[in-house]
Amino acid sequence: LFDEYDHVILCERHHQEMTQYDMIYDLVTDRRFVDRIGVVFTEIGCADSREAYKDFTNISFPNDSMVEKGLASFMMQNQSVHLLWPNTNWFDFLKKMYYFNHNKEKRVEILFADRNWIDRSELDVRDSIMADNITNTLKQDSIKKSLIIMNYRHAYLTPGNCGAYVENKFPRKVANVLINFAVPDII
Repeated sequence: LFDEYDHVILCERHHQEMTQYDMIYDLVTDRRFVDRIGVVFTEIGCADSREAYKDFTNISFPNDSMVEKGLASFMMQNQSVHLLWPNTNWFDFLKKMYYFNHNKEKRVEILFADRNWIDRSELDVRDSIMADNITNTLKQDSIKKSLIIMNYRHAYLTPGNCGAYVENKFPRKVANVLINFAVPDII
């Protein structure tokens, strides 16, 4: 799709589904992705904490236990909505991306698109806020291509969804892909 489109929106399964992040990790660490695209926007994570995540990835921790403590600290300070998250898929993904990106000149940039939702007064315009965070960054940083990971309807290119807002800013340059989460009952 990146041969034809500049921005591909990946509609993830339910946030809790664990194995999709293994697939996403394999996709974004593939040499072709790293060399040609290198930018991933995620619904999960507050856009205001992008720099804090970059700072975390620049720290050289002495061992894996300290990486996990550093990441847990980052998440507690910067991603408060997800503190009660019962699964480790997001934590594990960010940890693997830390190891992938650490001490590399050519990195995969992880850019959070959401905002801190402690104040829930703007939830009804959440999709437009996420889209603004994405499109403003694309324009300000002159980013030519990106993978955008959104959950369920946020990825849709139908009115009122983040995907539609992004597509409206970049007409005919956006595609989206739904990860199949239906399991056939074959006996």
